Amino acid sequence: MAPGLLITFNAGSSTVKIGPELHGKLDEHHRYVREYGEDMPEIQDWRWPG
Repeated sequence: MAPGLLITFNAGSSTVKIGPELHGKLDEHHRYVREYGEDMPEIQDWRWPG
């Protein structure tokens, strides 16, 4: 991913922009889900605050 590039995606009713520092974590999560068929343990029970 090019430095400074932002990825935008829709998260329910909000639009989220992430930078390169989080892109690697998304790649890691994607690989984990493909291999194990579930979310990574560190985020399995995560919920949006509120």
